[in-house]
Amino acid sequence: MNSDTIDPNGHEDLALLEGLLERSSFGTDTSDLKARTSSEKAAYAVRLATYLREASTAPQEPERTAEPRTVRARKPGTGGSTAAAKPTRGHHLEQEGMPLHESDGAAPLRLLTLDPPGKHWRSVLAGRWASELRSTAYIPFSRDELRLRLLDLVDHIADALETPESVDEAARLVGNRLVEIHATGQDSLPCTLAILREHLAMTTASSKTRKSLLQTISASYFAAEITSAFEQKEALKQAIERAKLKADQALRSSEERFRKVFNTAPTGIAILDKSGQFIDTNPALQEILGIDTHNLSSMTIHELVHPDYIDFLAATLSNLTEAKSSYRSRTELPLMCAGDRTILASLAFSVLHDTNGDPYSFVANVEDITDLHMLQERFRYNAIHDSTSRLPNINFFRIRLQDELNRSHRGNLLSTYRIALNFDSPPSTRAIETIVQRLEELTESENSILACFGDTDFAIAIQHSHQTPDESQFAELATRKLSAPIDSDSHSPTATVNIGAVRNTDADATSAHIMWAADLALRKAISLGGGRWVVSTHIHA
Repeated sequence: MNSDTIDPNGHEDLALLEGLLERSSFGTDTSDLKARTSSEKAAYAVRLATYLREASTAPQEPERTAEPRTVRARKPGTGGSTAAAKPTRGHHLEQEGMPLHESDGAAPLRLLTLDPPGKHWRSVLAGRWASELRSTAYIPFSRDELRLRLLDLVDHIADALETPESVDEAARLVGNRLVEIHATGQDSLPCTLAILREHLAMTTASSKTRKSLLQTISASYFAAEITSAFEQKEALKQAIERAKLKADQALRSSEERFRKVFNTAPTGIAILDKSGQFIDTNPALQEILGIDTHNLSSMTIHELVHPDYIDFLAATLSNLTEAKSSYRSRTELPLMCAGDRTILASLAFSVLHDTNGDPYSFVANVEDITDLHMLQERFRYNAIHDSTSRLPNINFFRIRLQDELNRSHRGNLLSTYRIALNFDSPPSTRAIETIVQRLEELTESENSILACFGDTDFAIAIQHSHQTPDESQFAELATRKLSAPIDSDSHSPTATVNIGAVRNTDADATSAHIMWAADLALRKAISLGGGRWVVSTHIHA
């Protein structure tokens, strides 16, 4: 039967409806139906046909065996007369005085029994309930899982309607379960009540029982929702407290680690404000400066820097605060310490920013590199000086000679001498020192470069002036002065002298060319015998 094509006024449709009721296990009194108005018949026919269609299309479920019982219904106006209904294996529901449409004002049409074959109506109700409930809230279950959960609630409701004293318990269970499955959307409860109200209207349960059931579901739902909200609030509060406790513990642990590193670091560490005022200093910095933390707290770092570097330090810190990409800077500055000491310090600055990204303080790492600097200077000095005479060695001489050539103008004369000494016995350190002193005396009035290529091998470069002797005169003076005895006694060592001299007149000559020519002239002088010198002007540039 199609509910959309029923004509309650037609005798043929009415006969079909009556036959349907007789063939079904509903057991409705058709005489009561015939006494209704056409509109009442139509409403009932539509509702019944819709219900039957939904029940027939619902998935079949295994039936649970129930003890059959006889339902006796009161006919309107009979004052309690009863009629035996056919026992079935289904679930029996009762309804008394439920109007088909609450707004039409019609007298209630009483169903004696409503017990579809099997329990298809429960599945229909659970399926519709699940479908509409999913649209009201996010429920973390699949459609099938939600339908099974709601079917269990429908079973509880149906069982409770058979024993009215258990209705409240079943209703409370429904309200609590709805909150447990997170059906707590704004429309979740109204949707549930509307669906249950519609389907329960088809049962034989009294309106008072149905009303009590729905009211208890609403009350238990709100109570469970309040309890759930309170529990969530408490859980959130506890989670916040645990997170705060964990954060506090992490902060204390971090501060303890920082303080341990700060106090045990071998290098000095200072925390400064934006003006350079000391906020905190570690023991290593206090030891480096020889100033305790109490006195440092009243000072700025600018007071420790040598006056010649105060502006440089101020510019460094200013640039650091304005930097967009780099927050670190390293420099070396002399610092004035307690006891009028001055040290060379390596300063590494980093800037700290607040949550808004604005700089608010500096961290300065201070390391005393005085000894390291002196060692480096000594290493550099030894790398370019002779270890015995302390004069520039051949490498340094070549560099300085080239610098002198670069500064000279065309036409300026530059003479270079290679001097070789041959002692009659191994020279002592004092003998070498005496030779160096005599060479310095020979060149003290000249713009010259004096170097030592070995214990007894020397070189001199002289930029000519109006009083500079020519190469032969200078070679003669040097030979006479250097060949004199080291001491006045007769056993003092003496040396024979050979000199190779080069006069540079080639503006394109380099230091390598000149040293090669001077070396060639010295070899020629040595080949001529002791006390001889050779002057050359032939330079291959």
